Amino acid sequence: MALALAIVLLAAAIIWPAIPRGTSSAGLAATVMDVATMLRADRTGAVRDGRRVGTVIDLDGRTVRDASGRTVEVPRDLAFEVTTATPCSLGDRRYQITFNPDGSSCGGVVRLAKGGRSFRIRVNWLTGWVDVVGPERS
Repeated sequence: MALALAIVLLAAAIIWPAIPRGTSSAGLAATVMDVATMLRADRTGAVRDGRRVGTVIDLDGRTVRDASGRTVEVPRDLAFEVTTATPCSLGDRRYQITFNPDGSSCGGVVRLAKGGRSFRIRVNWLTGWVDVVGPERS
């Protein structure tokens, strides 16, 4: 009995690290909230400081960086898309959602999804207001 238990534990110890780990539903929601918080902070900073401020979204690098330099890395197993107006494009699948001193922005939508769950972070071009829609079924 002890030998059988030892063999099972040894097999579990070998197999456990090889089991693929993916982003959970909570991890997806946390990433969405982190990105939305960064966008909101940049809008607030633009209004407070009276200057243009931008949040840079790099689809290939899978990062979102705010004006203060804080970066959120988007896990590889999440779908990551951006839809913006042409002035927000930096080229090479990089975008900068810029907020103006009056609160307005170039606007856009950041979509993060995994499996059947999808979230959209919407930035209103007129007001710069940032809101989160989801989870939605993809």
